[in-house]
Amino acid sequence: MALTPVQPLYLITAVKLITLDLPEVTINKVGHKAFGLSTIPPTWTPPFCVIDHDTALKIVKEKLQLDSLGLKQIPWLAELPENQEFILRSSATNETMDERGHLVSKSTQLSEISLVLEACLNETKHNSHPIHWILQPALKTELRGHLSNERRITKFKRDWMVEFDILDDSKIATPAPIRFGIRQWRDGTSLGATHLECASRTGIDGALRQPAQWATEQKVVLHFEWVWDGKAVWIVQADPCTTNIGVNPNSLLPKSVKQVKSTSLQHFREVTEADIAKYRKLGNTKLYSELGYEPPPFYIIEDLSIIEELIKGNPRESILEDLAKLTAKEPLVVRSDGIEMQMLPRSDGLYTPADVVDWFSKTLPEKLQKITDWKENLVFICHNFLPALASAWSMVEPGKRVVRVEALWGIPEGMYWYSHDAYEIDTGEINLQDAIKNKNKFRYTKRARYKDLFVAPDKQGNWCTHRTCIPYDWKSTISDDAQLQEIAITTRKIAEKLNVPVNVMWFIGVHKDASSHSNLPWYHEMSMLDKTALRVAPRFKQADSRTIELHTLSDWEKLQSRPVAEHQLIKRISVSPRESNLIRDKDFLELLAAFAKERNAVIELQGGVLSHAFYILQKAGCAVEIVDLFGATEESLVFRKVVRDKIPDTIIQKGESVSLLQIKGDQLVGALKSKLIEEALEVLDAKSTADTVEELADVLEVIHAISHHLKVSMKSIEDARKVKLEKRGGFKEGKVLVKTSAPSSLSEYSSMPTSGTLFPEEGIIIASPVSLEPEISLHQDEREVNGVKQRILEIELPTVLDGIVNRTSDFELTINSPNGPIVNSFTGEWSIARKKSELKVRLVLSPYPEQKKLL
Repeated sequence: MALTPVQPLYLITAVKLITLDLPEVTINKVGHKAFGLSTIPPTWTPPFCVIDHDTALKIVKEKLQLDSLGLKQIPWLAELPENQEFILRSSATNETMDERGHLVSKSTQLSEISLVLEACLNETKHNSHPIHWILQPALKTELRGHLSNERRITKFKRDWMVEFDILDDSKIATPAPIRFGIRQWRDGTSLGATHLECASRTGIDGALRQPAQWATEQKVVLHFEWVWDGKAVWIVQADPCTTNIGVNPNSLLPKSVKQVKSTSLQHFREVTEADIAKYRKLGNTKLYSELGYEPPPFYIIEDLSIIEELIKGNPRESILEDLAKLTAKEPLVVRSDGIEMQMLPRSDGLYTPADVVDWFSKTLPEKLQKITDWKENLVFICHNFLPALASAWSMVEPGKRVVRVEALWGIPEGMYWYSHDAYEIDTGEINLQDAIKNKNKFRYTKRARYKDLFVAPDKQGNWCTHRTCIPYDWKSTISDDAQLQEIAITTRKIAEKLNVPVNVMWFIGVHKDASSHSNLPWYHEMSMLDKTALRVAPRFKQADSRTIELHTLSDWEKLQSRPVAEHQLIKRISVSPRESNLIRDKDFLELLAAFAKERNAVIELQGGVLSHAFYILQKAGCAVEIVDLFGATEESLVFRKVVRDKIPDTIIQKGESVSLLQIKGDQLVGALKSKLIEEALEVLDAKSTADTVEELADVLEVIHAISHHLKVSMKSIEDARKVKLEKRGGFKEGKVLVKTSAPSSLSEYSSMPTSGTLFPEEGIIIASPVSLEPEISLHQDEREVNGVKQRILEIELPTVLDGIVNRTSDFELTINSPNGPIVNSFTGEWSIARKKSELKVRLVLSPYPEQKKLL
């Protein structure tokens, strides 16, 4: 469903102020950003007007004041103070989701509008489309962020995520993203759009549920930008998201595969046992045959004179006859072997003899220039392209139970760079034969991700990047546990056979006409993954960081040509190539690694850690971080606390082992009381409405458990609550008791209020967070035990401590010496922090400078 305007707009033109009625509000007239704001309820967004493109040019050229264009006729603007700060924001007619953030936003006052507009126009002069300008009051920004149900975030329009931006001047840690779902059966139908009041950071996601529910009912996909000013949440941008028209990976498979065997070849020959023993890639196939897999036919050409004829582009007729036979079945793929080197030259699918000659004569020579002594060592191995739905890499170490699998639609090159699915298969037994006997007990941990892109041949046979259509963008690449079971067992067999950690490349969903095996191992090598160096990319980037997006060769050339002065600004390089000349280019990888290492920049990848690209970058010594790293840690956690009844079973189902105790009676009641404190502290730590609701539910569950074991009914607890409510009141009014003072007969005056109340009649003073900081006291004392003087340091702190508190204290220690007592002065630096239900106190003792020599 498409959104339509729900509020008229004031449009400032060079002629006069115009009020656009709903049908007149269009993207051409006001731009994408203003149009988006006009489609949401006006109570959610600050009031705004639009300066059209031509008028902005005239204001700058003639140095016009907005008053001359009828600005004061806008009711909301006339009510603002003269020194009101405004925000001027671009609203281009081409500023869709793909271009969002590329244009500008600046603060201004009305008296400076022509100067600020001039700066904005200079910054956006590269844009060939008309840019209109939104003018609205500036908001005080305590926090800001995003609310979205975009496809990249969730499978369903009803599920939403709130993200928080890092603010440069913020001293408060950025909250983690918050996910919530809108369910009509639970949330009901929205009764209208009210002001998004919100007096606390914790309540931001609760306020944002209203626009999320509204958009869910409208059945639209939206990306909101919001600002929280300490009192309310405001929507400052609403971008409709269009669904990408992608490709079904199945549609790229041929309907049938020709069954033709290439015979009577004159220059190319089928591989022999000697070839298999000599060449690494062919040697792999022998092992697969021993494991029960039948590989497709391979052909080899090692005659240097024939290779040179192909490179010169002038092969003899008999060579073309061989190529005609080799391409009669499916496209021909030419690979190279004979040198221990990653990413050796390899062709795309070649459909005709002319395609093969073109690859040898036009593409291969440049690659051969970078390979020393290729004439003495390199051979070319040919096979027909193996049509498959997807591909995977698997990894395991000898004697280890857990096999890692990474998978994505199309051919393996996609996993170098793009988001993919990850799986861990716990085979249960160290002994492989025992594991195989009990394969029905394998445990599977799966991470299905949003897979926007993959690499596969197009209709012309070129290997290129495709967008993934719905539902395959979220559908698990390997949905059958039997497939994962086969991959895990075979990978373990290869690792046991070679007695080294291995990476195995697989084709998944192989076309039935091309092979009798649905899953086919294709290549393996010793795994060189350095697990100790694995780093996950942070969900939020530092405020001073600069991330460079690298998609094309042009992006790479622009990055290299940047002025040296700008190099220090490059902190992160997010690499996701879209062009085939980068996707499998070893030189590009090595140059990129050197570029990043020299500038101390981090390379950020969505690709798999089992791929050649990650290995080459890691080997080069540059910092590489993986987005959404899965399965990177293996750790034992000691809890020794009571948990919900079904938690151990859930952990076991995930493949972890657990150690359990069962307690009863007083020990159980005591454990539940401790659990109540733990859960109450988690309520204190909750950073959102959704989290607070979850933690309060945990508190209530523990209360139910205590009442059950003490045989006290919940009704009796509720009755006691009502009695206390009637007698002492509740906590709705937010009153804070600062202190009390008892009257004294000897005091000069009484500090007690004469009205009989601790709070002034004119209203409650709203306290700042600092005034409510818990009191932490440090005490010192001295005593003598058996003639030895002791110094006692004592600290008092509340268990509801929030965050980290630092204190200092000065003290002295007296040491008796033959020459008399020596007094040493020290400074103690205390650091007190709480993490959930655990308190951590750290004391650093430092002698005064004049004491250092004595000590």
